[in-house]
Amino acid sequence: MSNLLISLEGISKSYRNKQILKNINLNVSEGDFLSIMGQSGIGKSTLLNIMALFERPDSGKYYFNGTLVHTRKHDVARLRNEYFGFVFQSFNLLNGFSVEHNVAMPLQYASKIDPGEAIRTVANLLSNLGISHLKSEKIDTLSGGEKQRVAIARALVNRPSIIFADEPTGNLDYISRNSVLDILKNLNKNLNVAIIIVTHDPEVSQISTRKLTMNSEGLYEN
Repeated sequence: MSNLLISLEGISKSYRNKQILKNINLNVSEGDFLSIMGQSGIGKSTLLNIMALFERPDSGKYYFNGTLVHTRKHDVARLRNEYFGFVFQSFNLLNGFSVEHNVAMPLQYASKIDPGEAIRTVANLLSNLGISHLKSEKIDTLSGGEKQRVAIARALVNRPSIIFADEPTGNLDYISRNSVLDILKNLNKNLNVAIIIVTHDPEVSQISTRKLTMNSEGLYEN
């Protein structure tokens, strides 16, 4: 039986007196592959940001590994750094810095990391994702597909339990999109990394093993 990683109970969130999320309940276990679909503005990214601890709900409870998550900043930062990886539509990479530097950046915040192990970890990720030849290239010289591979490598460098992906293929051409989806599928299957994707693309949703839809009434599993 897979370990339960995240459990949301009665999560609600409003902006400017408009309710975005209402009484959301959701469990995410080790090795899950979830897609969340729904129309723009319905609250998909807000839910993802709450699960990724970038935002706080107005009400409800958030459990990680069976423990209620408190909102003290150091607790949140520790959880994100030790257990979470992030892949965004806009890549969120540092232009002007090398591929190698971008991938290694999260290791600066690791509590204990051996420099030699860090170098080996980054090198292995770049090799596994087929971008070793780009390690010294500046981010602003790369294609969209190459940037997203770098972003995935960065998301994996701390060996996370969960990857949160917000429209990770939204800025990619068809070939790059399929390549990134294949990478995510393999990560889920071979490394048992849980993946949660927010997407508008039904084809992206099809690769997930759990498909959820969000509408004004709530969140439903298909």
